[in-house]
Amino acid sequence: MIKFVLMVLLFGTSGFLGFQVAKVYENNQNFFVDLLNFTKSIKNEISFLKTDIFVILSKYKYNSVFNDFLIEYKKKLNNGNLSQNEIIKILNKNSSLNNIQINTISQMFFELGNIGYVEQLERLNYYINFYNQELEKSRGKTDKMSPFCKKMGFLFGLLVCIVLI
Repeated sequence: MIKFVLMVLLFGTSGFLGFQVAKVYENNQNFFVDLLNFTKSIKNEISFLKTDIFVILSKYKYNSVFNDFLIEYKKKLNNGNLSQNEIIKILNKNSSLNNIQINTISQMFFELGNIGYVEQLERLNYYINFYNQELEKSRGKTDKMSPFCKKMGFLFGLLVCIVLI
């Protein structure tokens, strides 16, 4: 009886770990979807309404880790002690991005409101293109790796159960 309970527990734990690893890929994809939507919204707000950055940051809410990043970014911006290194620290804490992505995102958020109007719009177009590319890469990884991780979690659990029998 104890052996059966142990096998079920190991099988369930292995499946759960597979789903957790798959969730990392899905969260990364959701982060880029929200980041791209936010960047497009910011471009529109700056282009047409010339809205203040604090108003823009308060206006939008997201369901991914990106929302946590925005909350911390806004706090640092309100305190006035915002550097690119601070933005990098926030990004490292809240996401699973690579260094190129982190540096690009931190550069965009550091530049918000710190450069001229025309240059800001040009830079936002660059960031939108970059985030589109990263989103497509992320979607490709998620489509390939997420089901793989889930299946491998269950297969590993099944293998462990077979070995224990």
